[in-house]
Amino acid sequence: MPDQHSIKLNDAKTLTSRYRDSVSDETIRAFKFERSAITELFAQDDVAGLRVYLGREPDGSLQAVLVATNSEGRDITDVVMNHASRCPANCDQNSGL
Repeated sequence: MPDQHSIKLNDAKTLTSRYRDSVSDETIRAFKFERSAITELFAQDDVAGLRVYLGREPDGSLQAVLVATNSEGRDITDVVMNHASRCPANCDQNSGL
C-alpha cells in the first residue's frame, strides 16, 4: 500500500505555488527542523506520528511547534520542539517548492 501522505512533486509544487500566490513575499512559507529534533521526537515510546501546531512569536511571526503522537492520535508532550528556521530568510532557492 502506498504511503497515504505521499504526493507527486508536481502536485506539491502546485499546492505551494497556490499558497505563495495568496500571501505577501514576507509571509512565512516553510519551516525547517534539524534531523536531531525529529529523531528525538520519534525516540519516545509509542510514537506513531507527528503533529505540527502553528503558533505566534511575540513579534507576531508564525512559528511551528512539533509533537509526536501516539497510536491513538494523542499528543505526546514529554518532548516538544520549536525554534525552526523559517522561510523566507532560510529558504532553499533551488527548490521548486
